[in-house]
Amino acid sequence: MSEEIEVSLTLRVRLTDWDGLRAAGLGAVSRGAGAEEVRARAEQVASGPYGALAVLIDPDRLLAGIDSVEAVTSVVAVGAPGSFGAGRAPDFGALFPLTPPSGAETSWLLTPRTAAVLHGQLRILADCARNELDELGGAPVRPETRSGVVFAALPKPTWGQDADWRIRFISSFCALAADLAAGEWPRPRCPAEEMALHLALLDAEEALSDVPEGVETDVAGLPVSVYDYDWSGCRSTFFRHADVLLRYEAISPALEEPASWFTAFETG
Repeated sequence: MSEEIEVSLTLRVRLTDWDGLRAAGLGAVSRGAGAEEVRARAEQVASGPYGALAVLIDPDRLLAGIDSVEAVTSVVAVGAPGSFGAGRAPDFGALFPLTPPSGAETSWLLTPRTAAVLHGQLRILADCARNELDELGGAPVRPETRSGVVFAALPKPTWGQDADWRIRFISSFCALAADLAAGEWPRPRCPAEEMALHLALLDAEEALSDVPEGVETDVAGLPVSVYDYDWSGCRSTFFRHADVLLRYEAISPALEEPASWFTAFETG
């Protein structure tokens, strides 16, 4: 008998010692990985508690000792409560008040409705990508059969990437959604997150144009602002690189190697 089974596990933890968590994460990054993978995973740990937990929570170790099953695909997503799954949606009205905080660097606002729509699109894209991963696995995206809305939309140098790369890309949607659920602006930390946010903004803009009634239902009850759905403002505020669209359309040399997409941007 052979049957595929999907397992869903929701685990909520409380961080009590960031230094200890970081040390544990760094201690785990070198297990069975090459030099490039070790470097990328160490950067993931250094990015904060979410990244460290994502490294430490290993689905293969959960199945260790169970000889009658084997992992087919696995995605570990770590974020603030309500970032993904079927849990209660974040209170974007409280997370993103319409009055800018005193001493803010800019007068531009991420409004509750804009945050809610963008968060929703990030979650939708993550779910779509998981479904596409189930179908593709490690097989390349074929130009003649470009089905799906996520991996086929990425630049051609990524089409031949394996399942592990695709799993890491899915985590980019989750990380950005977690930022919003925690009341933070979704500022990409690496090229993969830039592309994930780029796709989410495109889809959010399209949803508002194609299914405005559905968007209105999703944001019902949130305060209204004249600054709602300022996607141009999102692009000019969130992205580290002002020429992000040009970079992906032309594929800059730095992005021709998909493995570099998960290398964290330098701080400063």
